[in-house]
Amino acid sequence: EQTASEFGWNSFLINIFSEDDAARAARQLLAHRPDGIIYTTMGLRHITLPESLYGENIVLANCVADDPALPSYIPDDYTAQYESTQHLLAAGYRQPLCFWLPESALATGYRRQGFEQAWRDAGRDLAEVKQFHMATGDDHYTDLASLLNAHFKPGKPDFDVLICGNDRAAFVAYQVLLAKGVRIPQDVAVMGFDNLVGVGH
Repeated sequence: EQTASEFGWNSFLINIFSEDDAARAARQLLAHRPDGIIYTTMGLRHITLPESLYGENIVLANCVADDPALPSYIPDDYTAQYESTQHLLAAGYRQPLCFWLPESALATGYRRQGFEQAWRDAGRDLAEVKQFHMATGDDHYTDLASLLNAHFKPGKPDFDVLICGNDRAAFVAYQVLLAKGVRIPQDVAVMGFDNLVGVGH
């Protein structure tokens, strides 16, 4: 919105909640005769673009479609996870516990590949790594609490860094670890992903 304003454009936002809602929203949007459309999603995902939007000046943001002609801007999850893993290794962490997003999430594969490549490039063995995935659904980041409890033996963590699939899971981790008297990052480092406002400060 800020960029649009700087260029003298008016912006019009429509939220959609389902595929059926997308068709309705497209009709509503086209009634305003827009010069351009940015179709974006929360969380990297595959979308089916409403037929009525084909032929419009449109760009996808944080989502992909089957049509290769549609321009799409997506985050570089692979490089972000690769570089963050390099940072952890440089800081001396060697016993990661990973709690990735669900396997079905598009970002998961890129992030896990980035982590694993950085780990191997550092001469480390993936057998050293404990890796788990969230169950599918928006609320399973809280499942991390029980996973953490299972990795305290006896009373101390069997990991020195926790790599979380998103910042919401990292926030849960902070609460559980601090309640157990764990010092962050001296005893255990916690890495989130997504740059959720307020979590990293």
